Amino acid sequence: MKKEHTLIILSILAFLYCLARAVGLSMTHDESATVLEFASRPFWKVVTNDPGRANNHLLNTLLIQFFTLFGNNKFLIRLPNLLAGGLFLYFSYRLVRAIATGWWEQLLAFSLLVFNPYLLEFFSLARGYGLGMGFMVGSLYFLHRFREARQLRPLAWSMGLAVLACYSNLTMLTYFVALIVVANLLMLLPVKEINRRRWLRANLTILFFSLVLFALIFAPLSALIREGELYYGGTRGVLPNTF
Repeated sequence: MKKEHTLIILSILAFLYCLARAVGLSMTHDESATVLEFASRPFWKVVTNDPGRANNHLLNTLLIQFFTLFGNNKFLIRLPNLLAGGLFLYFSYRLVRAIATGWWEQLLAFSLLVFNPYLLEFFSLARGYGLGMGFMVGSLYFLHRFREARQLRPLAWSMGLAVLACYSNLTMLTYFVALIVVANLLMLLPVKEINRRRWLRANLTILFFSLVLFALIFAPLSALIREGELYYGGTRGVLPNTF
């Protein structure tokens, strides 16, 4: 067996692990709330997050609505994130093969990136986290392609996947901002090699996808702000929330 096939076999094993969990695990509280409270809403109320709730992961809810057209069971409900797990593994493989040089370096990098049980857990649950991570790793892969080729197409793919990551889970907005900063640094450094025309065209691409994202999340994010749902952890203080 060729050494490079090892990563493919490890990817298949990781996917089978996620598949077994998606089939075998009972529904969690948050998954049930997603299905009963959010996926049962009309389409427009989902995309506008009306009423505003942080538990409504927009793209995940819409995909649950679509897949449950074929039946209402937990596997179909979890299928979007399971498929995102396949996306995560595929782009992890491509990214590691593109960046790491030796085989042992590739094996170590792939293992560190993939074999975290707390990370793999998200690809077996009907939440937006798995979708967000799958799209984010794809975005990172195309960012690397943009760095190597300096062409707009990989940048457009990277930005498009980042938009999907944010629409899956709004916490990915921090990644979206970081992506814009890093993409510009890649074009501006070293200073002597700046191509102003390419920089302008690249930022027009970035602006386009930023406007698409703004159009998608303005209403649901406004609803979260209006309902006071943008909080981290408890709201009564450390001691009351701890004890």
